[in-house]
Amino acid sequence: MEQYNKDHNKQLGETEKKQISILRSGNSKAIIDTIDEIKGRGRASILPEIFDLLLITMDQDVIAACTTLLNDLKIDEASEYIIPVLKDQKYIPVRQILVSSCWQSGIDFHTDYLLFAEIFLSDDYATAIEAFTVLENCIGELTDRDIVQLTGLLESGLKTVPAEKKALVSELLLVIRSY
Repeated sequence: MEQYNKDHNKQLGETEKKQISILRSGNSKAIIDTIDEIKGRGRASILPEIFDLLLITMDQDVIAACTTLLNDLKIDEASEYIIPVLKDQKYIPVRQILVSSCWQSGIDFHTDYLLFAEIFLSDDYATAIEAFTVLENCIGELTDRDIVQLTGLLESGLKTVPAEKKALVSELLLVIRSY
């Protein structure tokens, strides 16, 4: 991740560097204004700062602004930033927000269906519900081979998930089979 951050910083322009400085400032009003600016004309390359901000802030207004930004993403290149973060254990505390934004943004994540299946099976119930929705939205784009692989993974997971998630896994299997 450290090398990623160094490479990422080299690609940033002056506008992004200024935005990053403000996002790191701790000034909630300025942070929210900058997030609004990013929403209007920002680039996906700023997303790692938003992810990190979600991890460190306790300000509910900042969290809400970050969440709205992520939910409103409409550029597919954002997935290049989101997927590595979803795989990073460091971001588990905010993974529910991130997974929710995946389906709310409307970005196509069908090529990452196995990641979302793993999250669905391994994370807490609330995050699993968000992953369920991402998977449900992917079904139409999956190949027959993908469906077989996903179904096998879910059937295997059904044996090991906590009791409160068994019904959710069974429901997803029904959705997949009825498609």
